[in-house]
Amino acid sequence: MERIGRIYGYIRVSTREQNEDRQWIALREVGVPEKNILLNKQSGKDFLRPQYRRLVRKLKKDDLLYIKSIDRLGRNYGEILEQWRLLAKEKGVDIVVLDMPLLDTRRWLPVFFGCHCRSDRSFFWKGKQLPICARCTGELAGILGAVIAFPFVQLVPAICIVMLFPMLLDGLLQSLTAYESKNWRRLFTGILFGFGLTTLFLQSIAGAVDCGYRWGHSLKTYL
Repeated sequence: MERIGRIYGYIRVSTREQNEDRQWIALREVGVPEKNILLNKQSGKDFLRPQYRRLVRKLKKDDLLYIKSIDRLGRNYGEILEQWRLLAKEKGVDIVVLDMPLLDTRRWLPVFFGCHCRSDRSFFWKGKQLPICARCTGELAGILGAVIAFPFVQLVPAICIVMLFPMLLDGLLQSLTAYESKNWRRLFTGILFGFGLTTLFLQSIAGAVDCGYRWGHSLKTYL
């Protein structure tokens, strides 16, 4: 479905003496209308900036926001995460950081952060809600753990399959009954699920590669 929202750009420099020309050029090159580019010449220590606040009020669902680099949004990592969550999850705005192609919510947000992000089912760090819920945090931790451990730890597929069931059962009970899971339980079952599923995937890839190698070797011997 084609995007129907508006395209915006945001520019920030810390002082009036700093030059913002490179940011203007970058935003124009991706087709941001000049009338939709908002500029602050102000420190990034917080988000109490008149033009940024005006931008947030303007942004609507399905709009697209371009910024040249993540530090143009702000300097405080925790507050950047909070603003990112506000714009992407609550307002439904897509964000593109031109200097970091991975920071493009049109590509990875539905995969990695496509959860409900409910505050009561999320962890907080220094008073700031993490961008994904406890369950998804566990899954991502499990995926990372499986990738790191795979060369050193070989689990039989049956154990990996068993590791999937705690999260499935926990989620099913919560959906069908009055049972309410706890965030630490969501985290733990998510870790098991992410680790088990990723290990199964990596084992299947390794098995396919090994099978291909053996087949190629036997074919070479035959020829």
